[in-house]
Amino acid sequence: MKKFLVILLSLAVLFGFAACDNSSNTPDEGQDSTVSVFNDKDIENAVDDVFGTAGFEGGD
Repeated sequence: MKKFLVILLSLAVLFGFAACDNSSNTPDEGQDSTVSVFNDKDIENAVDDVFGTAGFEGGD
């Protein structure tokens, strides 16, 4: 019974290592990421739109 458990545990470890791939998710240095910048007026307009569609008057 011990041999069976050792073999079963060994297979579990083997499959555990096989499931891990050695790839990285870091972007290449050649790729540029863009960042969107919002000013206060854009945020105020978005809040007013949300409050308006929800049935509230004004976001103040």
